Amino acid sequence: MGEDLQARFGQTPGQVAIRATVTTRKDALMTDTALPKAIPQEIASFLDHWVGAIRAKDPTAYAACYTDDVRVFDGMNPSQYRGLDAWREMIEACFGTLGTETDLVLRDVQVQTAGDMAVVTAIVGYWSVLHGETEKRGMWGRQTNILRWTSAGWRICHEHSSVPFNGETGEADFAMRPEGDE
Repeated sequence: MGEDLQARFGQTPGQVAIRATVTTRKDALMTDTALPKAIPQEIASFLDHWVGAIRAKDPTAYAACYTDDVRVFDGMNPSQYRGLDAWREMIEACFGTLGTETDLVLRDVQVQTAGDMAVVTAIVGYWSVLHGETEKRGMWGRQTNILRWTSAGWRICHEHSSVPFNGETGEADFAMRPEGDE
């Protein structure tokens, strides 16, 4: 079952529209936490909040998108963060470097749900002018978020960020672009 969630994401002029594919297993095991009837819309609202927290450079709102037991495989060292306290330290340090014009763009979003869990994958673009600089810098990467339905709504319990690498040189490909954006 496919659904276009483009209307759920604030696009700025010149951005390619987001297309999302949503699949749901209705026979999945459920927990005793009530799930919303419109899972895809709830997830889209959650992603709006997550992206908005980054654009606003609001570390408190961003950290609120994660479970206390989150495990994050970030694209930078250290190779992982275990628990919200460790992840919050990185968030605050990272957000502290952001200057003006911070942006995050999601492309090729795909959502799969099963009971109280959801997997969200996307090509993600990050841009910002860092403190003390005048030029906007950024990159595209790949993102996988596993969401869990909690009493507070959808929250990220696992996040994995990556960039592809050149198999011959072993170097990360920071020039990666989403399909159709070459």
